[in-house]
Amino acid sequence: MISSRMTVPAESPVRSLGWSWLGTAVAGVMQIAYAAMVARLVAPAAFGAIAGALLLLRFVAYIAKLGVAQALIQQESLTARDINAAHQVSVLAGLIGALVGVLAAPIAGYVLRSPEVEVATRWLSAGLLLNGLSAVPDALLRRAGRFRVLAGAQIVSYLISNLILALVLAVAGFDLGALLAAYIGGWVLDALLLTMLCGSRPRLFTRFASPRGGLLRFGGVVSLASLLDVVTSSIDTLLVGRIGAAELGQYNRGTMLVGLPLQQASGAANRVAAPRLARAQVDRRKFVEMTSSAFGITGLAAFSLAAFAGAAAPALVRVVLGPGWELAAALLPALALAQGLWVVTQVLVTAAESTGAVAQRLRAQVCATLSGVVLIVGAYVVVGSPMALAIAWLAAEAARLAVHLVMAVRHLGVSSLQARRRLSSALLVGLAVAGPPLMFIRGIDIAPLLGLGVSAVLSAVLVVVMWFGLPKSQVRLDLQLLGIRRMAGRSIDTEVRR
Repeated sequence: MISSRMTVPAESPVRSLGWSWLGTAVAGVMQIAYAAMVARLVAPAAFGAIAGALLLLRFVAYIAKLGVAQALIQQESLTARDINAAHQVSVLAGLIGALVGVLAAPIAGYVLRSPEVEVATRWLSAGLLLNGLSAVPDALLRRAGRFRVLAGAQIVSYLISNLILALVLAVAGFDLGALLAAYIGGWVLDALLLTMLCGSRPRLFTRFASPRGGLLRFGGVVSLASLLDVVTSSIDTLLVGRIGAAELGQYNRGTMLVGLPLQQASGAANRVAAPRLARAQVDRRKFVEMTSSAFGITGLAAFSLAAFAGAAAPALVRVVLGPGWELAAALLPALALAQGLWVVTQVLVTAAESTGAVAQRLRAQVCATLSGVVLIVGAYVVVGSPMALAIAWLAAEAARLAVHLVMAVRHLGVSSLQARRRLSSALLVGLAVAGPPLMFIRGIDIAPLLGLGVSAVLSAVLVVVMWFGLPKSQVRLDLQLLGIRRMAGRSIDTEVRR
């Protein structure tokens, strides 16, 4: 028996979140530096080929994962047999997924009208097997609350694969090869580091034991819901690829410029929240408070960043990506807000999965996917431009958030009034944060870097004032509920209220 009951993370919630965000922040800084350098060395068409390949492999990946590793976090008790069986299933599913990706590569190249997409798909298919090898070690480290270890592994992996290997190849003139090396090198390092650092190493070459039915049922439903989410968030990319590889490269860079830091920051928070929400479900009142507070804090952070990025798009793209990315700058406002809505919805998704309410989560995602497909396909048929598809994806994410809010109110006990108040506050803060870049970047003709710097400082001041300076700030109350007690001069208590 590995654990008869769900293990309590060794670190406090604030420290766990701090380590998780530290790893994400350092990796984010490295990603910005990497993106700024690679965008000047690699042609947009190469980014389009990678985006097209990843588009297909995202579908295959969610089918292959089966969600078994995620189920390990939610389960109250685990045995060595559960861990070994989950690892064997994850690796076997990853191997099958990799073979499917290799065989489907010609189809991807034909659909997107690009032979480079076919080449990229074949090489990146190896990532499905590598992700299968690292899935269970990652889940065990998260379950045990070892986020410092995860943060260190994330930083080392990105440093070696992107800032060393990929940049060397990009300077040498290997456009597509450099981007492929960044992904594949990162996956190899993740698999090696997480397996080495995981305390209870899962065994692959041992007698096969089928996982408990509960693990497979939970994991299967989670994977299906995630797959439907991928449909909504990927169909726009697929249709842009039909317009052209260069347009897809522009669309992809615009999406990743703000989407990558947003998704990684929220992913870091959700990785910390998932095991804690799973334990808190025995106290319904505490669970609802934690979910509502996480929803409010995430909304404020996501909409602040998305609003700033959208308003500062011309200077931000110019400074980070360089010249030649004008379409990405035009698309960024809609793409940034869509990413912000996606991040906020993920809080409700994490809460539902943490309590085992996966059937309700699946029904909500089915409704969101149907509405998203109608909106995005309709925009492609009627207008057929990247801008129309970006706006349609924004509308689809708004519909997805609305559907999941209904689920949270009906099945998780979240107050509809409190959710609307928190969402309205987040949107108002976002509008205020957009003011400085609208004035100093779009309204005044000054150097992009200077305008970006002045706008960032003023927007940061506005965020601090609106978050913490107002009397009876909801942010302060939410942070207290999540475990932080020092706001406006009070002491810090790093323990969650018990």
